[in-house]
Amino acid sequence: MAQRQLCWAHLKREFTKISERSGVSRQLGRDLLAQQKKLFRAWGRVRDGTLSRVKD
Repeated sequence: MAQRQLCWAHLKREFTKISERSGVSRQLGRDLLAQQKKLFRAWGRVRDGTLSRVKD
């Protein structure tokens, strides 16, 4: 299988589509959107210096 790169805008669009389905897919899509939002909030904090990166 070929590797390909996805941008976050495309992933968010797909998560939104999943959240608009019915049943378990709807909740999965909502959960994916919530996680994506958390990720970008945290990344924004790293970029503005209010959160440091975890180091090994």
